[in-house]
Amino acid sequence: MENNMNTSVIDNQIQAAIDNKQKRKDAGLTDEERTARRAAKLLKDESERRRKAEKHANAAAKRAAKKPPHVVSLDKAEAKLPVLTERAMYIYNEVVGALDVDDVNALAQHLAHTVRKAAVKASLEGANVEVGDTVRITVGPAKLIGKVGVVKSVKRIHCYLEIEGEKHEHYAYVSDVVPAPYTPIVENAEQYISQ
Repeated sequence: MENNMNTSVIDNQIQAAIDNKQKRKDAGLTDEERTARRAAKLLKDESERRRKAEKHANAAAKRAAKKPPHVVSLDKAEAKLPVLTERAMYIYNEVVGALDVDDVNALAQHLAHTVRKAAVKASLEGANVEVGDTVRITVGPAKLIGKVGVVKSVKRIHCYLEIEGEKHEHYAYVSDVVPAPYTPIVENAEQYISQ
């Protein structure tokens, strides 16, 4: 209770000091000048309130329009998915519509394992890839399919590729790459065409 009284006394003293300051400012002014000054101050205060309200409204609108980070990462992951054929899309829609999330998750894990098993088998039976070979990626991340790279390292079933324009080497199963046709880079093509 004592704190409340002290606070109200302090508030009253502050308000009295503000009023005294205003009275000193207005001391040498006529009534019209005082009224004009107060009107200008009210207009300035009102425009400041409007500006702040508009600023807060704009910030709230931006926050409302901005997607949460976990939704943004889902959108990015979805953009990286390969395009499904019409038949695959039909099956996908049937499975997602007929099963609950837990069953779809279990099915996805089984499908991923089946794909990996097939890739390992194909790598063991596939063509040999050697260091220095130029290859084209046929399976893997959507952004890499169709790109050409040079084999930097080969293991039994996988290899590491250096792809022009990429910062680091990419891992791929041997079955995911095919030899790229050799296309020499010719600096002066007209010279060879005319021969």
